[in-house]
Amino acid sequence: MEEHNKTLALLLVAAIVVSLGGTIVSLNKLGQFEISSVTGQVTQGTATINVSSTSTINLTDTSIDFGTGALTTGVQNCTMYSNGTYPTTGMEPDTCGTWDWGVADYIVIQNVGSLDVTVELGSDVAAAAFIGGTSPAAGYMCYDPSDCCSGALQDTWLDFTGAGGQPCAIGLDTTDNEVYMYAYVRVGTETSGQKTATLTFAIA
Repeated sequence: MEEHNKTLALLLVAAIVVSLGGTIVSLNKLGQFEISSVTGQVTQGTATINVSSTSTINLTDTSIDFGTGALTTGVQNCTMYSNGTYPTTGMEPDTCGTWDWGVADYIVIQNVGSLDVTVELGSDVAAAAFIGGTSPAAGYMCYDPSDCCSGALQDTWLDFTGAGGQPCAIGLDTTDNEVYMYAYVRVGTETSGQKTATLTFAIA
């Protein structure tokens, strides 16, 4: 009877050990499952781009040259327009003087940046001081050859003032991106020598 009780006790202990071992293994497996096998977790990423904008203009034709000439005898003044128009009949350069400058000479201003811009110009001399002599004049007109600008260009001739901030182009865009600046001069009696004006174009 005693031997039988010992045998039962041993079997009971063995059963408890096996049961604990199975529980430990099950808990271990459960822990592994929770750590490495769970799906559906949310992760996030980011994509970043930084675009720099530029406002830049460039001159691709930088000068207007009216050439060399003189007033025709008996003529008081002669006005030359570098776009080839002559508002005053009988005052064409080949009638009122001997200039050989030709026509359609202009400065080209281009928008080479990434933003629409407003362009202003300045001159280093005022019109009268630039030409001198009798009834002198000098000025400019900005012209839009391809409807590049959202705002109005100057469609009339303006005198150089000898200062900056004179209007040229508003909303010069990046597609049809250029405007022409024509110039005019009026030469009168008592005018002589070479005349040169320096023009500065700037983004307003």
